[in-house]
Amino acid sequence: MKQLQTVYTTQQEFLSTLSDWADSLSHSSHKAIAHIFQRYDSSPKTDSVLQEILRLFESLLPNVPYVACTSAGEIANQHFTDEDFTVTLTVFEQPSTAVNIQCFSANDLDLVEEQLRTQVFSLTDLRGIEILSSLSPDHLFRVLSIFDSLPEEIAVFGGVSIFDDLHPAFVRCKESLCPKNSFVLISYCGPDLYLMADRINGWKPIGFPIQVTHSERDIVYSLNDAPAYNIYNHYLKIPNDRNFFYNALEFPFVVTEPDGNTYIRHAKSCTESGAIIMSSYVPEGSTVRLSYGDSDSIIQTIKEQIPSIKAFRPETISIFTCLGRKLFWGNETNPDITPLRKIAPLFGGCFLGEILRYQGTTYLNNLSLVFVAMREGKSGKDFEIPADTTDTSILSLASRLANFINTMTGELQDANEQLTVLLKQATTDALTTLWNRGEIERRIYQCGSENPNHSWSLIMTDIDDFKEINDTYSHSEGDFVLKKVSDTMKGIVEKYYPKASTGRWGGEEFMILLPDVSTDDAAKLAEILRSAITWIPFSSSRPISMSFGVTSHQKNESIKSTLLRVDQALYAAKAGGKNTVYKT
Repeated sequence: MKQLQTVYTTQQEFLSTLSDWADSLSHSSHKAIAHIFQRYDSSPKTDSVLQEILRLFESLLPNVPYVACTSAGEIANQHFTDEDFTVTLTVFEQPSTAVNIQCFSANDLDLVEEQLRTQVFSLTDLRGIEILSSLSPDHLFRVLSIFDSLPEEIAVFGGVSIFDDLHPAFVRCKESLCPKNSFVLISYCGPDLYLMADRINGWKPIGFPIQVTHSERDIVYSLNDAPAYNIYNHYLKIPNDRNFFYNALEFPFVVTEPDGNTYIRHAKSCTESGAIIMSSYVPEGSTVRLSYGDSDSIIQTIKEQIPSIKAFRPETISIFTCLGRKLFWGNETNPDITPLRKIAPLFGGCFLGEILRYQGTTYLNNLSLVFVAMREGKSGKDFEIPADTTDTSILSLASRLANFINTMTGELQDANEQLTVLLKQATTDALTTLWNRGEIERRIYQCGSENPNHSWSLIMTDIDDFKEINDTYSHSEGDFVLKKVSDTMKGIVEKYYPKASTGRWGGEEFMILLPDVSTDDAAKLAEILRSAITWIPFSSSRPISMSFGVTSHQKNESIKSTLLRVDQALYAAKAGGKNTVYKT
């Protein structure tokens, strides 16, 4: 495998380069493909140049398939360049290697899935799939999920073509100019073809995990039930102004989904109401942590990958990096590829997002560097890499501060977790896991003091003839009955009144606090509970029943009086024959 590369400067020079490539291929049976990258903001003034490039390419290299797309900078001669066009020819020297390029439209995603499974996933010796996309976010995430079913050893990678309001994204292949909402897929096959795909982030999380409590697609409305912008304002003092994007870029989110998968998202802008528009989707229910970008630690993260990449002995390395990452480096020309260019020829570009299947899931990444090392044969060329004399024991100030913050955060989290355990032990009943007498009583007094003019109700209930269960069937059976009854009541109460509190008052007695609930509605709930309890099956003891007393707090009365009255209502239910509801 070898790589040929050129930057378009003039038509004459480009024609000469293509002629040399065509002459080289004509003397062999080698297969080849080409990647043509156009700098996105050079359009539309350079669109005629693109058409000329494609015309010349198809004329001089008619048997070589190609893919073309927009990017925000391309790699040429082992460096990122801001030239309008770069063309990279990858030549495969093994006869068994096969490369196919296809364009898919998002007009019918069910058909796309069928075509992928029948035309691509079934290819013999499939080793990798490259995706270059101009799909809308909704369509892209749907398409990416299709690739999750592939065997783990097949690499899936790629990029999302760059666009803005003035410069539309495009992807195309030799066979057709793909529709606007489409993607090009390159399948790499061959028994002697080897791929190694991975991602490099380098962003270091700091602070506590924060819950995403409300989000829709790429808009995060609230974190820990507070406006999302608060995290940047409170912790980093970043103002919500025209420089918000650049100030927040150094502190992206590390997103962790409920299944444990993680990726990076950065803030693009902030609304007046405090919602943050992110670089891509952030699922509701996930957690985020702020992270920081320190150039030294990012470079060090890349250097840590170098031994494994070197051991793979690649013949080419494809790079898919992010526009946000490029903006982070500013005037520096992406120094994060410097360690890689010493290993093998590079090609690639800067995209709106980087695609990589990671641990079985195909993700759209942001602020990442996805690399794909590729070779033909079991062992590629051995490259001599100069020894790195950097003293990695010397940490930057930002790294030391981040280590301090993370250590303090970890210690505080441990302390909070211990406090949470102690608080739970102090407020819950060990047998039933309901609130204990002290906690339910505290909640009743708190409800009364915080809502003196609001109606709230109490239900007090008792298991009928519970002593007989203990005496006849054993105390262990009695404990089982208490737990079964508690679980049943808790489930029903939470279903009808999520703000209610259920506690064990003592022995076989229970108390239910119902804020903003009338006496009649409380009595209806008590009747539902009474009926449900009678249907609980017990293998050892007889069917059981419960009696219920119901009352509501009256204006200007003491809480103690309300507690006394609900106790009297329960007594009346017992005296009236048990297994009944008495309301007062």
